[in-house]
Amino acid sequence: MSSPWPEIHHGAPDAGGPAGRELQGLLSGALRAGPLEVRALGSSMRPLLRPGDRVHLERRGPQRGDVALVRVGERILLHRLHQRRGACWLVRGDARRRFDGWVPEDHVLAVATSVQRERREIRLDRSRDRLLGLARARLAQALRFGRALVRNPRGARGV
Repeated sequence: MSSPWPEIHHGAPDAGGPAGRELQGLLSGALRAGPLEVRALGSSMRPLLRPGDRVHLERRGPQRGDVALVRVGERILLHRLHQRRGACWLVRGDARRRFDGWVPEDHVLAVATSVQRERREIRLDRSRDRLLGLARARLAQALRFGRALVRNPRGARGV
């Protein structure tokens, strides 16, 4: 059964090549016309985003802690903006061990303002939502480090 919403993968890499730039152009054009809703795929933003969730996107200035639609290399991802340096953002999925890297601000295509899961709406556009999201992401990273340390007391490298 096909979905009426475009699908955006927030997990494994998408196909490389010029597809990322073409998709960025299509999404940018659609967002200029107004808000856009996409269906999330993948697991890199769990537990916040689950496969099948509908994510409402708007074109607005990004802020630290926002979940944003970003172009990272040739991939289009829904990941969290962790830190800003100049005109670039440090990006990572909440469930990922490593950051995706720094992306130019013009590669931040839109900001997620809410998630629709079944009959429940999860707001993402308030200051407290952004701060809680960052705190959850850091807690999850600390828990992964702790589990790795228990398994390997000599060090938890790569977490």
